[in-house]
Amino acid sequence: MKQSQNSNSKSPSRDLGFAIGIDLGGTRIKGTALDADGNILHRLYTPTFDGDDAVWKHAVADTVNDLMGKINGNNSVIGISAPGLPSDDNKTIAYMPGRMQGLENFSWSEFLQNAYLCVE
Repeated sequence: MKQSQNSNSKSPSRDLGFAIGIDLGGTRIKGTALDADGNILHRLYTPTFDGDDAVWKHAVADTVNDLMGKINGNNSVIGISAPGLPSDDNKTIAYMPGRMQGLENFSWSEFLQNAYLCVE
C-alpha cells in the first residue's frame, strides 16, 4: 500500500488497528490476525465439521474470539470468506446447495457481534 508523502496526513491503514480474516472451508477454518501494515500476527486452523451448522458456526466464533484475545481486539475489523454465491448486497451467501447447512442467508455481522460480546 502506498502512503501519502504529506507528513500531516493520516494513512488509512493507521486508522484500522487490526484486521482478522476468516476463510471458512468445508474441511477447515483458517483465521489470521494482521496489523495495520499487513504483518501477520497470528494464525489459527480449526476443523470445520461441516454438517451441523451450530458446530461450524461456533468454531468460527471461537476462532474470531481467540484471535481477538491475542490482539486485544480493540479497533479491529473482521472479513469472512465463505463458499457459495453471495447475495446482491454481499452480506450473506445466497446460494450454497448440499453443504454447509445454515450458511445460506446467514448474517455474519449479527452473529459475530453477539458471539464476541458473550465471551467478554
